[in-house]
Amino acid sequence: MADQGKRMYGQKTVRWVPGKGSGARLSRENANASKEENQMYPPKCWQYHEAPLTWMVGDMNRPRCSACDRSNQTCTFSRTRKRPGPPRGPQRQSNNVVEPDCFNESSSTSNDSRTAPILHPSPGVFTPSSFLDSATQATRIDAQGTADFLDLHCSLFHSKRRSELAQFFISTVNVCFPLFQHDTFSKSLEIEHIHHLPSVVYGISAGLIGSLSMRAEANIDNELGQWVHTKQIKADSIIDPKALYEWQAACLLAWYGFHQRFGTEDEMHMVVTTLARKAYYFGLHQIDSPGNRSCYGWDLLDESRLEDWRRVWWCVYILDSYSSFSTATPTQVEAESIQTALPLDPTDTDSKRSQSTKIFLPSKLEDLPAVTQNIGKGLVDKGFGLHMAVNTLLKAAIKIHRLSKQSSGAYISERISALEDHLSALQLSLPPYYMRPISDIIGGEQLPGFNSRLQTQLKVHSIRLILGFSDIRMDMSHWHSRWQESLEICYRMFEVIQHWDSQSILTVDPAICFIVASLFVMLHLHSLSSANSNGVLLAQLTRRKEVVRLFLQNYASYWKLPRFLLDCCTTFTHKVSGSLSAEDIVRISDHLQGPLHQKWLSFLSPSPETLDTLDFDNLMHFGLDASIQDIFSFHGSESIPNLADNS
Repeated sequence: MADQGKRMYGQKTVRWVPGKGSGARLSRENANASKEENQMYPPKCWQYHEAPLTWMVGDMNRPRCSACDRSNQTCTFSRTRKRPGPPRGPQRQSNNVVEPDCFNESSSTSNDSRTAPILHPSPGVFTPSSFLDSATQATRIDAQGTADFLDLHCSLFHSKRRSELAQFFISTVNVCFPLFQHDTFSKSLEIEHIHHLPSVVYGISAGLIGSLSMRAEANIDNELGQWVHTKQIKADSIIDPKALYEWQAACLLAWYGFHQRFGTEDEMHMVVTTLARKAYYFGLHQIDSPGNRSCYGWDLLDESRLEDWRRVWWCVYILDSYSSFSTATPTQVEAESIQTALPLDPTDTDSKRSQSTKIFLPSKLEDLPAVTQNIGKGLVDKGFGLHMAVNTLLKAAIKIHRLSKQSSGAYISERISALEDHLSALQLSLPPYYMRPISDIIGGEQLPGFNSRLQTQLKVHSIRLILGFSDIRMDMSHWHSRWQESLEICYRMFEVIQHWDSQSILTVDPAICFIVASLFVMLHLHSLSSANSNGVLLAQLTRRKEVVRLFLQNYASYWKLPRFLLDCCTTFTHKVSGSLSAEDIVRISDHLQGPLHQKWLSFLSPSPETLDTLDFDNLMHFGLDASIQDIFSFHGSESIPNLADNS
């Protein structure tokens, strides 16, 4: 075009002249009719309307078209350009805009043909917000795996869709993994120009909202899976302005990656281990330590920001527990080293919070009942606090269970007895009616609180189950009483599951499926031993196994980890059949190290020859439709004595 200051729209020639201050001045050539002053004819709007569009006069610095205005959508004219027309391609960033290196990482991988660049952020762009409505689900993926840019771009500025994704996240993910405060969460989403945290939030929400087929098409999980292993915490200390956002993004990616199996078992274990060790380096375990606050820089932060960091620490603590529970390995976090208070109740006002006394998890189990009572009376997040108190005993029980398979010392039996006493004391210190598996409707109990209470109840029962099983290994003379007690505990756990609200699955941590899968295994063992001569009991156990299977199946529709656990349970029922003796059950229990422990996975293999060819680290990498039965390729089931010999 001869005059670079002019642009042609239809038959109109428009000259845009930058104005001073916040406005801009528009001059037209050959514009004689006053009504035509406000008419534009761009070739297309971002909404793909073919009809001519009207430029809505108002803010001359950010014009908008009539089609977007009528549909109550934010126009690309007003968000990305100060003149009408289709959006431009990528532009060189201004020198006065400082962006973190994470954007450089994303850009370097944008040409990878294996992955659609759904979540690669660019300035002013929220990429995962496109996966809510039917229009944006039409993002096309070509043969090379790249998304059509225009279809992708048309979804980037849906502020309403971003709001829906954020609301979904805060009401589901943040309930079961409480990383964010409600009053600071929205601020965390305003950093799209400098950090990838908003893209992680929107991507996780879009992945959980969409169906499995849509999620595979949009490649969200593939992209997030790469970020789990490539996005690093680059800040050197908590003083760095980006440090909090980097930690929040890292925790979210590790949590989501753990339950979606993004990587081999060793890789995910290392992600969590690295995060825990780095948390110690940053001093996240010493946020409220009087002697160490200044050395890490905690004395320089206000109380609201400190509360954000406390939540980060406790989420790291949860992730460390996941890794330890599932693989039967020692935890990275030492209870004796923690001087970070439990998170406060998000519903309390700032004035109440300032007057509250901080509550810490005790370093000694003897002090746990007193702390539990303080949690019930204080201003901490009661659901989370009680969950962490019970979690402390669960970690101790799993440690004893692991040591009982590695040592036959008499001290194991003594520790089992002591831990059972601590558990009894803890149960008596819980709030009234806390262990009832029904909702306190009269008391105004809300669904999230009820689900949290049910989850804690399952953990209390599982502690007793673990200790009883460990005691059987130490002394077979306790077999009859302990085995009968385990059936009673299984029935209590089933009663909790009976009251579970299946409509609120996404508000409960999917790691609960570790406990539920173990319950399925125990019910199956009882159906082959306790119910040998009791037809009524056998029918009841069969029905209850089916209910537990459906529970896992509901979670498997959203998460790959529960799907894998469900496949393991199905495999176990094929593998273990026929009448079982006490000795058979003890031999089987020797393999019950952890749900993702290699000894347990090896036990599920049909033959020693298969073990030589299986890569158990990659066992969870198969597609969404793969199952452990397909991998193992069964050829029938065997009896328990033969299995024990093969192991």
